[in-house]
Amino acid sequence: NTVAYNVTAEDGSTQKTWNVTLTVKALEMTSIYDIQYTTEATGASPLLGKTIKTKGVVTGKDRKSISIQDWAGAWNGIYVYKGSEISALVGDSVIVEGVITEYKNLTEIGSPVVTVINSGNAIPDAVVVTGAEFNQEKYESVVVEINNVTCATEVGANGNWTVVDASSNTVIIRNQFYTFNPTLGQNFITITGIGTQFNADFQLQPRNEADIIINSVTDEIFSRIEVSPNPFNNELKVNNLD
Repeated sequence: NTVAYNVTAEDGSTQKTWNVTLTVKALEMTSIYDIQYTTEATGASPLLGKTIKTKGVVTGKDRKSISIQDWAGAWNGIYVYKGSEISALVGDSVIVEGVITEYKNLTEIGSPVVTVINSGNAIPDAVVVTGAEFNQEKYESVVVEINNVTCATEVGANGNWTVVDASSNTVIIRNQFYTFNPTLGQNFITITGIGTQFNADFQLQPRNEADIIINSVTDEIFSRIEVSPNPFNNELKVNNLD
């Protein structure tokens, strides 16, 4: 609404009325990459403290937050924290308006207003990384996949457990979106999840049962498989695969 300011000059009698109308410029869309990409040693967003509007597909959800991503790959995911249920499901395309914050080194959109555009969208493909590559800022809130890892520690009081890859790199697995209880020495073909950070620790958060593929084939099982003839021509017979 227009507000009228009646201004009296220093002479006490000269007056003028100023009619003032304030127009708030609509927020322009900002890509998640532009929010997340940083060269700061702390990993802080260049838009820290700014009110932004962005768009993405929901890749993970719990009772207080969602993670969204607008493209596959590094720097393209972000965590949206409300502190209460957000009415959006995995696969929903959403517009989010809120303030960029940092909590324990994790870039977040706080005080969000989330609008669902449509549903049933494909989740961006997971980026396949090694244990060493995963522990980087650029995979924060991005769907990633690690392969051929072994359980090194069981679930602790904080809900975390760890795995090591073939090069002895450690990755912290966090039971936030989905709870899994591994056993020491258990081998996994793949673990997929959303990257996150807590202080100096980078963590991987599986979202459901399908994100954890266990290697259940043992050497003893392999020893029972028969393949013949060797060498073969045109036809190879394999027995005992069941």
